[in-house]
Amino acid sequence: MGTQEWILLTLVLVIPLLIAIVVTLWTLEQALKRNKKNREDKAVRRASEPVSEETPRATTEPVPDPDSSRLEVPG
Repeated sequence: MGTQEWILLTLVLVIPLLIAIVVTLWTLEQALKRNKKNREDKAVRRASEPVSEETPRATTEPVPDPDSSRLEVPG
């Protein structure tokens, strides 16, 4: 392989790597700048935590088909 091929190969590998590093560092910087108050408001339940009884559960009732031409009245 000639010098030009080595230079092109290096550019193909180095440029995407530099872009990925810059984007990652910028993302981490933005995450550190976030206010702690904002982070606490959006608390996410971790998979290891049990589900509390206060959380609403999904109903098992079927959802009516919006394309249905007739309406069914429960009762």
